[in-house]
Amino acid sequence: MKQLIPKGKIGFIPNALDFVGINSDSRTKRNKFNINSLRNLGLEVGTLNLQDYFEKHDELKLKLQELSAIFISSGNVFVLRPAMKLSGLDQILNELRNTIFPLRRL
Repeated sequence: MKQLIPKGKIGFIPNALDFVGINSDSRTKRNKFNINSLRNLGLEVGTLNLQDYFEKHDELKLKLQELSAIFISSGNVFVLRPAMKLSGLDQILNELRNTIFPLRRL
């Protein structure tokens, strides 16, 4: 797995569980399980809470440059989507997609 993630650093995004009917203890246990599973693969994992980057698109872009990958926790996509928009993650991922995998025109 580490070969696929050159820097060995991954950002864990838990925001798909924001405002979902899950108690905080269950959410904490689930997040710890996911983080520990990634660490067991030999990865350095840091939590990347998109709420910390609402209206701070440039800061999020800089943070993502420190990472090799992101892991988005499962949950509710209707909850995750606004967090992606408010933080700018949706635009940043689209920019990266176009940079890494540019569309080829015939």
